[in-house]
Amino acid sequence: MDRPLSRRKLQQRNRLATAHLALVPPIAARYAVNSPEPFDDLLQVGMLGLLRAAERYSSQNPVPFESYARPHIRGAILHQQDLQITQMPVALAKPSAGRSQEAALLHIAAKDAAWA
Repeated sequence: MDRPLSRRKLQQRNRLATAHLALVPPIAARYAVNSPEPFDDLLQVGMLGLLRAAERYSSQNPVPFESYARPHIRGAILHQQDLQITQMPVALAKPSAGRSQEAALLHIAAKDAAWA
């Protein structure tokens, strides 16, 4: 678990992130084309990735911040998209012979209730 940032570190993070806000929109736009997520949501998640990169970046790092931040931004967006992917239950995708989709839904609901 991450410790809370000191006031000085928080100010450094915010300055670094504010100076590089322009990194996020092109990356979010690239993934918004083929995503069911709205662009604004991907932009917001990308900003969180930028903040995370700014928190973890060290000024002694030989890599420029832009190069360091891009994978964090991209990773945050891809992680968000992975969370949104849902798989249709097999019973709904391919109901068995003689069973309607409504019956398949009731069967799944009964199984879920049994686990509760």
